[in-house]
Amino acid sequence: MKSRIREFERSALSLLFAKNFGFVVIAVLAALLSSCSSDESNIEELQQPVNEQPQVYTMTIEANKGGDNADSRSTRALSLSGKTLNATWAEDEIVKVYQSGSEIGELTAAASETTSTTLTGTFASAPSTEAALTFYFHTAADPSYTGQDGTLETIASSYDFCEPATVTTGNFTVNETTKKITIPDGISFGANQQAIVKFTLKDHADVEFNATQLTVSDGNNTYTVTPASATSEFFVALPGFSNQMVTLTATDGTNNVTYEKDGVTFTNGQYYEIGVKMTYLISTLAQWNSFAAKVNGGQSAIRAKQTANISGVTTVVGNSESNPFKGSYNGQGYTISNVNISGTTNVGLFGCVNDASSVIENVVVASGKVYGSSQNVGAVVGQLNSGTVTHCANYAEVESGYKGNARLGGIVGWMRARNNTNLNYGGDDNHVEYCINYGYIHAQNYVGGIVGTFGAGTLTYCQNYGLIEVTGDYAAGGIAGWQYSSSYVPANNHNGGNITTSSSNSTSDTNRYIISNRNTNKSNYSSNSYLTSLTATIAGTAYTGDSLAQFAPVSIGPKALTSNPAGITISGTTYSYNTPAPAESQGQDK
Repeated sequence: MKSRIREFERSALSLLFAKNFGFVVIAVLAALLSSCSSDESNIEELQQPVNEQPQVYTMTIEANKGGDNADSRSTRALSLSGKTLNATWAEDEIVKVYQSGSEIGELTAAASETTSTTLTGTFASAPSTEAALTFYFHTAADPSYTGQDGTLETIASSYDFCEPATVTTGNFTVNETTKKITIPDGISFGANQQAIVKFTLKDHADVEFNATQLTVSDGNNTYTVTPASATSEFFVALPGFSNQMVTLTATDGTNNVTYEKDGVTFTNGQYYEIGVKMTYLISTLAQWNSFAAKVNGGQSAIRAKQTANISGVTTVVGNSESNPFKGSYNGQGYTISNVNISGTTNVGLFGCVNDASSVIENVVVASGKVYGSSQNVGAVVGQLNSGTVTHCANYAEVESGYKGNARLGGIVGWMRARNNTNLNYGGDDNHVEYCINYGYIHAQNYVGGIVGTFGAGTLTYCQNYGLIEVTGDYAAGGIAGWQYSSSYVPANNHNGGNITTSSSNSTSDTNRYIISNRNTNKSNYSSNSYLTSLTATIAGTAYTGDSLAQFAPVSIGPKALTSNPAGITISGTTYSYNTPAPAESQGQDK
């Protein structure tokens, strides 16, 4: 069309110079007619197109979350109060609308302080009235609880899942004139699909443990919660379950802790506040040192569990009577090798233990040396005021340089008697049982393969196969070097190690004694036994000699105490750590 107009303009200009006016008129009319064809589409192209607006359908409905209703617990993270079931709406919360499995639009909530709100939204097309509508709060997929940060705010915005609301066919209408979708009675969301639990992490000294990550396992699912900064309080949303084992693990970047509880039930729509006392996990030397620092700094009641072999320990846990260990430690049979511990008094992996509920168990001191320049020295515990030492083994050398009654033992240095001025420890609260020693144990006096000085309590089912040596003239025993009172009698123990003393006390049967043959409180030790033959098979190798000092295996593997730790066979009988030699087959102590 434009080309024809330009052609017309050129023709008109040329006519201005024509000499014949009539010819001009005719030429103008001809040019005009030739420039305007009879094609009507050329005229239509000059018209503006009609801009039709798309049809939009609107929905405005009332929605209810159920509130504090046992049959319809649907919450908004408990209104962020952390206390009650009170489902309120937040402004601009989104509800997604699905039909026949596909999302067709979404609704936005108005602010509300109640369980009800108004939802509004627009739809590009009208939903079919022949299929149901489904309304989802947060997600249309199966709820996922990954990626939480431990706050109620995040649970409210992303993890507070309710069962969807459904409107069946015949219960909503579409008005094509007003473009409105109407649901007369509104919608109500169903039950909440998770419990909300507030975990407060503490250690057994009741000190808060600030973690940088918490993992929660219910036996079927595991959820990792990572806060913005270290905290001891974690709010966690998780689907309810019944009678399951719950395991928590947490870390602060250096220390790892854990907690386990069986038979736990969390009900959907309910809120729980639980203070959990965590157990420290020891798998490295650095973690042992951190554990020792906490105890020696006053957090005496810590619980710890060893989860790997460690080496090179030099630090005593509970290094004095003023800072004793009052917690529990489970070595789980893993080894502590190349120990190099030294000090003055109360020297051992645990210097002083002072609580009737304390349990030190399954500790294996595989190699190294423990040395004290004074009294109360043991590979596992230096001084046991109150508590239980059970299923422990020592392969290390234990020595005291004290010139006198050293109170030195392969497992415990001193099992303390009842203190007359402080009746809170000692006496019946001391227990050493099912322990075994292979180490070389030596000092001047009061030296025993298991306990240096047995003051009070129970000393049962222990075995010694290490060399016991004193430089003095008395107070050396295969099980205990000295016993205070005849009221407490060691029972069901076995000595298979040689005992050497000064020439004034060397007799042919010195090695036979459970308690020193110079002990002033001799009692009936008939339940105990001793070695009558110095021929032994250890881990498949036969040994014969006048001392069993060389019989200690070079090393042992993790969890050695789950069975006979070294395969000890003496005179055809094999002895495990918790099966002492029968007294009738080995004779009885004099």
